[in-house]
Amino acid sequence: MSTAILKPRLEIGCPKYRCDRPEDFQELLSSSPVTSSHKAGWQDISLEYHQQSGCDTGEYVSSLSHIAVNGQQELPDTQERWLDGHFQKETLRYGDIVIVPAGVSHRTAWQGDAEFVLVSFEPAWLQKCGLELVDYEHMQLIPHTPPLQDQMLQAILFALKRELEHNWSGSEVYVDQLKTTLGMHLLRNYTIRSPKVAEYEGGLSHHQLRQAIDYIHAHLGEAIKLEDLAKLLDISQYHFCRLFRQSMGIPPYKYVMEQRMQLAKKLLRQEKSLTISDIALECGFANQSHFTQRFRHVTGTTPNAYRKK
Repeated sequence: MSTAILKPRLEIGCPKYRCDRPEDFQELLSSSPVTSSHKAGWQDISLEYHQQSGCDTGEYVSSLSHIAVNGQQELPDTQERWLDGHFQKETLRYGDIVIVPAGVSHRTAWQGDAEFVLVSFEPAWLQKCGLELVDYEHMQLIPHTPPLQDQMLQAILFALKRELEHNWSGSEVYVDQLKTTLGMHLLRNYTIRSPKVAEYEGGLSHHQLRQAIDYIHAHLGEAIKLEDLAKLLDISQYHFCRLFRQSMGIPPYKYVMEQRMQLAKKLLRQEKSLTISDIALECGFANQSHFTQRFRHVTGTTPNAYRKK
């Protein structure tokens, strides 16, 4: 990973804007986001997908930390950025990333079209992700500017964008896992010190695994959250994901989807009085359309065709 060195600039003065809520950024940009998680019920982080024309945000400071990844394939002209009292000109590449910690002044200006994913979160969330790390209370996010290419960070942010756009029912565990992975990746790579992760060997205990599996099976028709599973076992979300995968060979979200598919097959075969829509709701899907799409993806056939076999 390489980061451009920012050159000192002339005094910019006091920040003009305060952006302490994700939606405050709409005041700085030329148009509203194409997609936003504000009404999606996401916790801990917010995500916005933007397609913006030329803009100068003006200088602002926020109590939230922000990460943006460039999604523009046809790149705009050179743009200007002011970050924490330093100035640079940059020509963005697809996937370039900027990290602006809470309390750091920032301004950017460009001409032409721009496309980017913006993730915002409170510093307390990142500290929460590091509860099981050595000296986590002393960690601090470091500002980074283009050129910065990080394939893992890109993959996480674009995957969160896809989940938000499709609004797939039953994806809560996957979104939670992506958020946890994001927090751990930031802590390991973009904080003042590199934390040491507490290690757990051998996966979940038999009792813990039984608790988790019983909970999943009892709530297949509901939204299953990674946070609830981790709290059930009194461990962090990050370590729950890792230990569950060690024990089962697959991540939690895949196990949940597999069990929903198994339940759906059983109901299709045995409960002829239930409609496809009834079965979709019984298995935790928002509607028949989404259920049919996922079922076809897994089995290669539709629920109706499977029932007629």
